[in-house]
Amino acid sequence: MASELERQLRRLRDDVGAGVSASGKVASILFHPKEAERMGMERIYDIGLNGLVELEQTKEPRLRNFRDSLFSQASSRTERALLSDPENRELDESITNVLRLIAPYMLQKPAQKIFEYLIRRFEIHIRNIDSIFATIMPYHDTNLFGRVVGCLVFSNTSMWGFLRKLQKFCSKNATRGGKMNRQTLANQCVKEPELLNFVCERVREACANSPNGGIGCRLYASFQIAIVSHILDSTNGGDDERIVRIVMSHVIRGVRSNNPIPYQNASRALLLRLVSKGLSEEHARRSIVEIASNADKTSVSDAAMCVVAIASSVSSASSIEQTMDSVSKMPEIASRLGLAADRFDISKLLNSLVPYLASKSCEDENMFETLKSLIQEARLSAGLETQLSSLVTRVVEHVVNSSAVRERKKRKLLKTQRKRIETLIRDLNEMFPEQIERSVCKFIDDDDAVTKLIRDTLSKDVSERHIFRVVKLMNRDAVTLRDAIQESSDIETRLAALRNVASLVKENGAAVMPSYISKGVAEILSSDKTQYERLQIATCRDIDSKMLSSLVGDRVVQEFAIRTLSSASSRLLLANENVNDVQLARVALSLLPQPKTTWKEDDSDKALVS
Repeated sequence: MASELERQLRRLRDDVGAGVSASGKVASILFHPKEAERMGMERIYDIGLNGLVELEQTKEPRLRNFRDSLFSQASSRTERALLSDPENRELDESITNVLRLIAPYMLQKPAQKIFEYLIRRFEIHIRNIDSIFATIMPYHDTNLFGRVVGCLVFSNTSMWGFLRKLQKFCSKNATRGGKMNRQTLANQCVKEPELLNFVCERVREACANSPNGGIGCRLYASFQIAIVSHILDSTNGGDDERIVRIVMSHVIRGVRSNNPIPYQNASRALLLRLVSKGLSEEHARRSIVEIASNADKTSVSDAAMCVVAIASSVSSASSIEQTMDSVSKMPEIASRLGLAADRFDISKLLNSLVPYLASKSCEDENMFETLKSLIQEARLSAGLETQLSSLVTRVVEHVVNSSAVRERKKRKLLKTQRKRIETLIRDLNEMFPEQIERSVCKFIDDDDAVTKLIRDTLSKDVSERHIFRVVKLMNRDAVTLRDAIQESSDIETRLAALRNVASLVKENGAAVMPSYISKGVAEILSSDKTQYERLQIATCRDIDSKMLSSLVGDRVVQEFAIRTLSSASSRLLLANENVNDVQLARVALSLLPQPKTTWKEDDSDKALVS
């Protein structure tokens, strides 16, 4: 008992003058120190209770919970020095909760009345410094901030020592107060990471205690964006990694779906600022996983944009690939990426996401549906269609080589696997016919259940003009007809490809020929370069006029015939008879609409010579 009495007496000695500010005057934010000194505790209690009732009835009904505790008649006579440590801790918790509730309204008189009572009765300006700063941080650029700082008692070595100069100024101007420049606070956070951590943690707590993302959450979220943006702008050199690590830890927690919406949005905004400064691969990976894992239907649009932005900033594809399991499970991710693709380059994300979905589609229903939705979304989004078209080959490769399918190579596919593969190939074929042709040709020689299924699926749709043949030319590797006709610079290679076209047309008719074959032949017919003469002759000789017209159209054929006949005739008139020119002219005449008179084989030659 004696030791407890000694402890309380020691506290009383330490607390002599506890009701005064650092300047030795009575601490007050409402009154001049001389006026505050004349006010008894009963008057201060009435002021505090009046503020509590007014704020409770107009703004914050949760304050009612403190009428019977902090604002009771018994509490108005409490001496903190006589309380035990557990009692003081309980009191501190109640004070902190009240300060959180009044924080959004600190510029209003009722909240300031409550604050005045807490200073005079419970000495919060000495015992609850951190809670006070958490309350007034968003008001650092108002005179209220200076009035409060002028009341506080803290040492020069504390986290708040940098405010000593402002405190001295405000002590001389107690009723007017003073402001703190935002850049000053930002610079101090860079110097003292402990302060930055304090700011971010208090913002999180304030938002967590603001129901439904109310005014308090919006206030602190806006403050966080402003101050952290200044901090990021102020960092350089060695400060960067240390500051980014602290901010990133809070941002990652902030994007979680169980947080109020304003706090989530503020965290995403800061994340984009961090992205603009450049993230390490580890930070980028963790950020994508955290954002994707916590996205729900209400926040998925913003979450998707953040994921796109982070993925675009990372140079290593492997870091992005490690996050695809989380990204693929985001709700409505296909439609969100469709919207994003029309405004941004999402190719880096697609380069990892699409192959991942394709490799899992045959074994996972959700992955299959997501990939299917992504392909179908390309119908509505020109940006997505463009960026997705380059990945068709990889989709086919991953479907063919997926682990689930590989286990059943040379065997009968499961019914669900067959259905999913058929659906994906048909959808791809409808959206990207030329790309699917090139992709399937890579597996044309394979003799397994998957490639057979793909070929059978595509061959059923004749209207899409697809045929899958490979031409082996001059001991080269297999190349598609498209490559041979449109891309080869070697005349013999093109000739061989065109002869193959002729045989295909004879076997199957022009209707089943791919559209790019027609374009390739039309390109040859339209060329007026001399090196294409042999090509033109071969084309016309090996494919009769009816076949040629069905392949490229009457107009292209007739224009070719007239141009060829004109150039060949001109050369024949100016020079000796040239076998190639005679052959060109003969072929050209055969392609023009024929008169009813029947010509003999050498009639056209005689007409030309004459």
